[in-house]
Amino acid sequence: MTKPLIALALLAALSAQAQTLTLTPQSCAPTCYCSGVQTDDPAVTLDYLNYSSGYKRLTLSLAGVTYDSGVGGAQNLSAVQLFDGLGDMLTASVAFRQWSTLNRSGHNYYVHHCALTGGSLVR
Repeated sequence: MTKPLIALALLAALSAQAQTLTLTPQSCAPTCYCSGVQTDDPAVTLDYLNYSSGYKRLTLSLAGVTYDSGVGGAQNLSAVQLFDGLGDMLTASVAFRQWSTLNRSGHNYYVHHCALTGGSLVR
């Protein structure tokens, strides 16, 4: 009786393989909020990806489901574990470029920029 159960468990484990998606670089809002992030799979687009450097927090939405690292969960943006409300996990590794430019039109002020330069998502 236990042999069929072990075989069934092994079959389920083999069929549940992780999918790795490569994120396409793109411009983001100055706060590092990126919407409509494309992946190397044309059928998969992130609704949004957001990084808060002050809170060290990474959030994303995939197919309407929000995943969150929690405050302090994204210390280095490499292999960040994100969870949805049911406890399902994704792992993300992302890279952003942030910079400022000085605008000298009448009065001087800085304009902040952010771009997603690459990354991957394992689900």
